[in-house]
Amino acid sequence: MNGQHTEFNRLLGLGNELLQQRQGLVNVPLRLPQATLDDKQQSALTKTERELALSRLKGEEKERVRLGYAADDLGFVGDPYQEARQRYISNALEAWRNNEAN
Repeated sequence: MNGQHTEFNRLLGLGNELLQQRQGLVNVPLRLPQATLDDKQQSALTKTERELALSRLKGEEKERVRLGYAADDLGFVGDPYQEARQRYISNALEAWRNNEAN
């Protein structure tokens, strides 16, 4: 009886090893690798992401976020440009408020 248990355990071990090997094959990604985007494609993708974010907002908050994107595009990014960025957004936001009031 003890010999039968030993053989059974050996067969179970072999079966488990085979399953592990097969699972390793299954874990291979089924997607093809994606191509690297060029600048034009990346710009278009970024634009649609911004448009999606803006579509979820309304009023002054929407305009503030849009102006933040415009400031980013102008290069007002980082600490050295913080004051210029804030002035740009404040001026444009005040102009937007004035236009909304008229």
